[in-house]
Amino acid sequence: MSPTTTAQAAFESALITKTMLFNGFNSYTSLMYIAFAKGRWIFAEDKCKFGGDCMRELELEGLVIFGVQLLLVHARDLLAPRLQPPLERALARLGRKWVSSSPASAALLGPGAAGGGYGTATAAGAAAVEEAEAAAEVTDATGPAAEAAAQAALPAYSGTFEEFESMVLQFGYVALFAAAFPAASAMALASNLAAVRTGAYRMVKIFRRPIGEGAAGIGAWQPVLLALSFIALLTNPAILCFTSHRIARGSASPQRRLLLFAAIVHALLLLKLLVYLCTPAAPAA
Repeated sequence: MSPTTTAQAAFESALITKTMLFNGFNSYTSLMYIAFAKGRWIFAEDKCKFGGDCMRELELEGLVIFGVQLLLVHARDLLAPRLQPPLERALARLGRKWVSSSPASAALLGPGAAGGGYGTATAAGAAAVEEAEAAAEVTDATGPAAEAAAQAALPAYSGTFEEFESMVLQFGYVALFAAAFPAASAMALASNLAAVRTGAYRMVKIFRRPIGEGAAGIGAWQPVLLALSFIALLTNPAILCFTSHRIARGSASPQRRLLLFAAIVHALLLLKLLVYLCTPAAPAA
């Protein structure tokens, strides 16, 4: 592996770790607060809704937050690539118009700014898109270069980082709070089935055809998923033993709930270990 490749891999690993720490804290903190802190200790005055039923509040809040996030992800995937090129062209035109109409700004930006030099510095991407669109219009629709011209007019594919990020955050909602709102699994399944079609549409109709790159795995996303799976082994038993009113009412003392929590965690850890040992890392040839 070359030094450039090693440096790029280290950069992507650090970026993934920092991004997921920030987005994970931003996404899951409110639900963690409802599940384990609201109405307790120093937050005793902040009572849960529905007559103090934190489990029901956690379920409703989780479903609303998760559902809205799924809708926003699909809207981002379909609308943002469509809106970005027109916005870039509009901003480029405004920048050129501002420079040409303001002598002070032209003097500040240096020679050539008033004559359009500013546009070459700030709107190179928009100009390239305009040229590609013009080339696509004049190219014969039946000619051999028609497909290449049409592809050149599309915005470049930004990579898989955003897709991985949204999927990992989605996995976190499903895994960490499965005991509170199991319906999130069905919502995630429906969203992923729709994402198959929207992803195909984006790759064919919205983005320029990307150049494939090989990879030995999913990189730093793998330890992030592993960490979420281990945290889920703690959050779900804790929700069942300390947040759910069914088990709380059936157990006479906090000590018995704590023993039940420890038993469930150890059983899940054993099950996870058995699945890991019985599942090969690579499929048989």
